Parts: sequence; C-alpha cells; structure tokens
Amino acid sequence: MPESKHRTYPGWAIVVAAIFIIAMIAREASAILAPLLLALVFAVTTIPLVERLSRMGIGRSGAIAIVMIGLAAVIAGVVLLVAGSFEQLSGKADVIGARLDAAWGTLQEKLSSAGIKVPKTTSGRTIGENAGPMIQAMLGGLGSLAGDMFLFIFASVFMLIEAVGARSAIEEVEAERGRTFTAIHRLLIDVRHYMGLKTLTSAANAILTMIWLAVLGVPFVVIWGLLSFLTYFIPNIGIAIPAFAASVVALAENGLLNGILTGVGFGVVSTLMNNVVEPRVFGRGLGLSMSWVFISLIVWGWILGPIGMLLAVPLTMMVKRLLETSDDTLWLARFLGKLDTTDTNTLVSKE
Repeated sequence: MPESKHRTYPGWAIVVAAIFIIAMIAREASAILAPLLLALVFAVTTIPLVERLSRMGIGRSGAIAIVMIGLAAVIAGVVLLVAGSFEQLSGKADVIGARLDAAWGTLQEKLSSAGIKVPKTTSGRTIGENAGPMIQAMLGGLGSLAGDMFLFIFASVFMLIEAVGARSAIEEVEAERGRTFTAIHRLLIDVRHYMGLKTLTSAANAILTMIWLAVLGVPFVVIWGLLSFLTYFIPNIGIAIPAFAASVVALAENGLLNGILTGVGFGVVSTLMNNVVEPRVFGRGLGLSMSWVFISLIVWGWILGPIGMLLAVPLTMMVKRLLETSDDTLWLARFLGKLDTTDTNTLVSKE
C-alpha cells in the first residue's frame, strides 16, 4: 500500500497550537471577555445564594434582584471610596514625597556611617517623586477596574437568569454523555467551592490587616483593607501591592519604624492565612501544582489584564476540568495537576 505524501503532525502539537491561537484571540478581545468571565465566575459562585433566597418566598426574580442590587451597591461604594482616597492622596502627594525623601536621607546617613554604600537612583528623580505616582497608579487601576463593571453587571443578571436551565440541562444529559458532563459538573462545584471560601478568607485577611493598621495609626486604613481583600485573590504575590503602598505612606507619615511594622503586619497576616487557615478551610486541594498557579498568574494577566490575575486560579481550574473531558487532552490535564477522582455526588453533598 503506497505511503501518504501528506505530512502528519502529533496530536499534542495541534493542541498546543490551538491553545496559543485561542489565547491570542482572547487577548485581543480582553476588554469584552474579561468582564464576561468575571460575570461567569460570579454567577457560578452566587447560584446557591440565589436559590436560598428564592426558597424564602420572594421568588427567583426577587432573589436575583436582591443579589444584583447588593453587588451594584458594593461597586458604587468602591468607586466612591477610591475617588475620595485618590483625591486625598493627590493633595498629600508632595508632603508624602518630601517626608519620604527626608526619611530616606536619614536612612542613607545611618547606613553610610555603618560603612554601607547605598546606590543612587539612576532616573534623576528622588524616592519620594517616584513613590507618589506609583501609589496613585495603583488607585487609578482600581478605579478603572470598577469603571468596567457595567458589562459585568448586565452579564451577571442574564447568567443568573439562565443558570437554573443550564444546571438542569447538565443534570439531564450527564448520564447520557458520561465523563464530559460529569467534568463540567465538577467544574461548577470546584469554582463555587474555591471562590466562596476564598472570599471568606480574603475578607478575614482584610479585617485583620485593617485592625493592625488602625493600631499603628496608618492613614487610609479602609483603602488598604480593600486592596488587601482584592489582591488576596492573587496567590502568593498579590499582597505585595497593598503592602508596598501602605508601607510607603506609613513611613512618610509616621516614620521608618511604623513603615517597617506596616509591611511586617501584611506579611504576618498573609502567611497566617495562607499556611494555617486556608489548608484547614479548603480541605481538598485545588488540583493544581504551585508552579502552574504562578504561571497562570502571568498568562491570565497577560491575556485579560488585572481581572485575569484576580481570576487566574478559577480560570485555570476551568481549563483543567475541560481538558479532562477528552482522552486527547487528558495528558495535558495531568500535566497541570493531579486528577480528582472524588465522586461527583460526594462533592455535591459537601456543598
């Protein structure tokens, strides 16, 4: 039998090429895709809340209305808080910069007297001149994130309306299609489990951090707590963002020791939550290796921007579950982390 003259490519190469093409398309459409994915994760997470409210006699439409009004109120509060804090920080930028330069000069003198040489900045700008714009850029990014929420709110409403029908459809065909729809069911459970508990631990982290900052007398305690809550969804490295900003402001306002204690407080609270509280609360693991969690932050941040970093873990969990639905991509799911063999009914009973 004559050999075919057409060149064949291994299946893994086709899969990798397809993932790369999809990632490039998603990056170009990130302005629309990021709020839609955020709405999807929000809808999946809040379905149990909507169902619980609907069973209280207010109906499904009333339950969705209550959830969305609450969400809109939170977003409006965040926008007002960020706007007020941005205005106050802008007014204090020169004062904070001058105090920071003075503190840095004092530190340089002490280090020089101890025989330690401190390199000068190569940009020609002082530490204080650089710190102010960086802090304002952080708050500006938070404000722009809140400004993109209109599409997110509308998409969340429609996704919550269609959630019951989609869930019923999955349950009806799950027995017929086998593993494919079982994996999708697991996907919904995993995302709901992770986001629900992560929200609670993020809130606890923010509250403990705010208490510590209030004791130290650090200005803008609420805004640092809000940043701590949001960035805690970014594993491992997210907490460094509010820690740096708050430490700079504390150093400029209250002195070097206060700035150091502020940064230490962020680190201690985050370490306590990550290594003591979360392992006990989450129980079963995420099914992702730590290396891939870090890589997912970079990849999803590159594709979707700040929202991608916030949703890096649940989005990677979704991708892994979808890869488990086919024998051709099962190897890639194993590459991302260990496969979960827990029975779906068992997971449902633990919700």
